Amino acid sequence: MRTIGSKAAVTVAAIALAGLGMGVLGACSSGSPTDPNSSQQTSNPNENNQQDAVFANQTIALNEQVVTLTDILTAKTEEEDTALALEEVARTANERIVLAHGWLTSWGRSNSEAPDPPGMLTGRQITAITVSNGAKLEALVEQAVGEHLTGVIAVSAAELAEGVNPAAREFAEQLKADAETELEPLLAAAVS
Repeated sequence: MRTIGSKAAVTVAAIALAGLGMGVLGACSSGSPTDPNSSQQTSNPNENNQQDAVFANQTIALNEQVVTLTDILTAKTEEEDTALALEEVARTANERIVLAHGWLTSWGRSNSEAPDPPGMLTGRQITAITVSNGAKLEALVEQAVGEHLTGVIAVSAAELAEGVNPAAREFAEQLKADAETELEPLLAAAVS
């Protein structure tokens, strides 16, 4: 049986966590389409419904948990490259939180109009990640990332099915596509 040192496990865990949507940074930074010929430009950019509010709130919750995980893993590493990768993940998550709060504010919606999203880790799971090292830490973070990505796909699919806000729908489409791509190797590894 192969053993993994705690620093190596933190590096592997950071790489797994880095898969949480680095590809959607552009979508999160703009929050709206930039193509002047886009058909969404003719829509009311503040048009929204209850599902849009749910999506925004669940996006906030999922990304707040990503920030928590990056903080935990940062405290466990002394590797500069790993710390920088975790910092980038946290920055992306924080940008998503700001984006979703901005939507809620512009829509005049509450920050509490949603049930917990799928993919949220329990307090017990977070505690286990906090106290674990080595191969156990790697396995727990890989499982957490898989659950998170599955939650992102579900939350995004619900927005695409019922949401009406153009920017939120565009963001959900990109999140869903990226999460499906990022989840694929985790599922393949679990089968092999």
